[in-house]
Amino acid sequence: MAVGVRLFKTRTLAKKARDPGRILSNGQAAKAAREVRVGDRSRVTNDDGDFEIEVRGLSEIRGPAAKA
Repeated sequence: MAVGVRLFKTRTLAKKARDPGRILSNGQAAKAAREVRVGDRSRVTNDDGDFEIEVRGLSEIRGPAAKA
């Protein structure tokens, strides 16, 4: 099953964050098609600073952007 995560308000911001080394997943450079699992940790570096995400659960359905 494909899983998506919305971390950025726009596709442009998400694309900029894909620059090498700006997104790490479990300590390694993240790839766009990587599946996300409960317990995964991601670190994102952007112009506003760094933030970390820990996956605590997954949804079976795709929800609205506002809820993400």
